[in-house]
Amino acid sequence: MEKTTVIKKRLRYVRHSLKDGNNNTIGPKGLALISEKSPEGNYTDLFYGLLYRTVQSVLAIIAAIGCVARTRVHTPIKAIGNDELFADMANDAFKAAVKEGKTNVQAVLASHTEAHIEDYKEIAIAGVKEMLDAMPDDGFGLALGHDPVIPLAAITLGYDFPSLKEMEYLDFVLYDDGTITVEDPRQ
Repeated sequence: MEKTTVIKKRLRYVRHSLKDGNNNTIGPKGLALISEKSPEGNYTDLFYGLLYRTVQSVLAIIAAIGCVARTRVHTPIKAIGNDELFADMANDAFKAAVKEGKTNVQAVLASHTEAHIEDYKEIAIAGVKEMLDAMPDDGFGLALGHDPVIPLAAITLGYDFPSLKEMEYLDFVLYDDGTITVEDPRQ
């Protein structure tokens, strides 16, 4: 008899909205984009990182799609992104690579040592696992984070997805056998 696997949990991991406000914040265009592109779902859990744009995005999504009584809004998840991580990632070589037209993921891969890249991938996948662990069985989580962290988590699992634009997402799916797969709705 062939073994079947069953979906245990799903995490929809969304890049924050457009930063069109003062000091790298989400402004009127970013709020409009959230209203237009908020991924709908009956979420059991909401997650966000320690950076201002993720907090702004999650609050705007709650306002746009509502929040049912059973939805748990978690404390910030450091591995989704924090000032220290992004200061390290966004070095001068990264910024130059982005100016040359590379995506955020391509820029990280081109501007850091293999050891740094492995550290970033480890942080990224640890964040995904932390969120999945915090969710109940049959949970459907929504996380607001950053590019290139989200694609780096997918790369760690063997997937090769390009960078995400604002309000695009990847779904990380946990099965009962412990396997995690990644689904990209853009494909």
